[in-house]
Amino acid sequence: KWALMAQRFLHETGQDSDALAAVVLNNRAHAQLNPRAAWYGKPLDIDGYYASPMISTPLRIVDCDMPIDASVALVLTSAERAADLKHRPAVIEAAALSPGTQVEHELAAPSLTQDLSYHNGKLIWEKTGLSPADVDVAELYDGFSFQTLMWTEGLGLCGRGESGALFASGDTRVGGRLPICTDGGQLGVGRYHGLEKVAQATRQLSGRAGDAQVAGAEVALVAIGSGSRGGAILLTRG
Repeated sequence: KWALMAQRFLHETGQDSDALAAVVLNNRAHAQLNPRAAWYGKPLDIDGYYASPMISTPLRIVDCDMPIDASVALVLTSAERAADLKHRPAVIEAAALSPGTQVEHELAAPSLTQDLSYHNGKLIWEKTGLSPADVDVAELYDGFSFQTLMWTEGLGLCGRGESGALFASGDTRVGGRLPICTDGGQLGVGRYHGLEKVAQATRQLSGRAGDAQVAGAEVALVAIGSGSRGGAILLTRG
């Protein structure tokens, strides 16, 4: 299923496996900044990417996240109580969810390659005065590498078919214009699904992301899921 969707996405957007590689290398590089990452101390280059085993075209084993044992804790409170916290909080500016677990893809988006990322990309910006240009850091879902490309385009962070070039440019690295998956993501840390994305965005906004800290981060975008189930959250620095 996912390989077929990835193949179709690359075909429709005029991209190829180099786009997938760019995501994997981005996330693996960020994993080197995170001692908690499963792939910490194990960098990857383009030759290593193409030498990795093919699972189902176009997905290689390094395009797939790896199950790990992990836990994440989040604390939600009021703005009034958050004012007394030791660390600067993150404030929920806007949120968007897929229509529901039983809704088929075609009811939420124009095609399988514009799934809930497209749906939530429309909803999230209708709920705020901010725009994609205001995002300082994005923690996007990367269960498979192509899903990160879909989210990047669906959320309006770049144009249709431009996501691979964005990752390849280096702009999505820490220190670049729009750092993405700054903790290494699921392709670098391991499969922890959604909560770690929110936790890393919160770390960024409170200035506690360590070596992966994005200087002056004030707006963080989080995206989780694929197909017809998932959501997006826009956070701002409290």
